Amino acid sequence: MASKFAFSEIQDDGAALSLDGELSDGHMDFVMQAQPYLSATPMPKGQESLCFKASTHYPTLFDNFQRELHDVLLQQQNEGLITDWRSTQSWMLLKELAKSAEHRAAARRSRDPVMHVTLGISLDKTRLM
Repeated sequence: MASKFAFSEIQDDGAALSLDGELSDGHMDFVMQAQPYLSATPMPKGQESLCFKASTHYPTLFDNFQRELHDVLLQQQNEGLITDWRSTQSWMLLKELAKSAEHRAAARRSRDPVMHVTLGISLDKTRLM
């Protein structure tokens, strides 16, 4: 997915550079676009439930996409296809998305108190017992 995104800049394909026009439509579109790439990779036996959970976890997908895009752009710079990976349009679009309020809201961790699974009470009350 990151390779397609990065190489679209070299080919001057503006439509592909916006992740098929849906980069700003929300984090669910990003998650849905990642699914064909994730399903192409076989899941390790015994880790299916963890893989399914990670494949729909937006912060995990976004972090991995950012890391992969960085690697692809750095490889393109080393091959001489681009001069500076930080000044590419694809990297700037990704950083623009990362700074958006929608991305921050989707990536923000919930601050719900941790409840003891069995008793249904807080961990502090459990320790006092």
